[in-house]
Amino acid sequence: MFAAHYEKPDAMLEGIYSNAASMTALQSWQDNLSRNLANSPVAGYKRSDFQIEASDRGSSKAPNASVNAYNQEFMPVGNTRVVLEQGAVQMSDKTTDFAILGRGYFQLQTPTGQTYFTRNGEFIVGPDNTLINNRGHVLIGEGGPIVVDPEQGKITVLPDGTVSQNGNIIGRIQLFDFPNPDSLVPIPGGFVPAQGVAPQPVENQSILQNAIESSNVSTLLEMVNLILVVNAYQASQKYISTTDQLLGQAIQTLGSPPVTA
Repeated sequence: MFAAHYEKPDAMLEGIYSNAASMTALQSWQDNLSRNLANSPVAGYKRSDFQIEASDRGSSKAPNASVNAYNQEFMPVGNTRVVLEQGAVQMSDKTTDFAILGRGYFQLQTPTGQTYFTRNGEFIVGPDNTLINNRGHVLIGEGGPIVVDPEQGKITVLPDGTVSQNGNIIGRIQLFDFPNPDSLVPIPGGFVPAQGVAPQPVENQSILQNAIESSNVSTLLEMVNLILVVNAYQASQKYISTTDQLLGQAIQTLGSPPVTA
């Protein structure tokens, strides 16, 4: 009879732990969805997909048998993965807008010398006549930055990346790719390769001038998932609140002294 009194509270505690872990994973999923929605207007942005998987927590140390049993359960854990599929290509009236068709990334350099890679092909001519993005980061071509002569008119960019003005070649945009896409680490504005991973020049590259690659985010799908996540989070929250109240009532009842006549 003694064991029977504690079987149900233990199960209720495990339910609380499980739902608390679910809420943590759901919060991370919501953050990921919000990040995708916020960046959906950004050219070349690649969405992150969030997956909730069961993870064996193992038999970690615990102060009592109930918590130790919980630690051995398969608990929900969230993981993100960048989806690199190409976004829709939109035509533009700017000669410094470039869309990558197929594989590859533009190479950019920050004022501090950091190199990173992006699919965002929205560029302008900077104060020093180099091609830069809206962050002021320089587009790196073969041999260094591409310098435009403002007196030679508009630039022309061929699919192979050759840049010319008034019939004169002034540089070439070289695209880079990575054999293992999972080696790319997302940063604001693009990606950096993991340590020890070297970018590979793209052969038979294809660049389209006067065009922009849109993000590959489906705002409708992200909004639907966001509603599902909020509902699931609220359900777990309600379960924990209700179970906590029941446990409180059980403790109060079991802890009350017997009534004597």
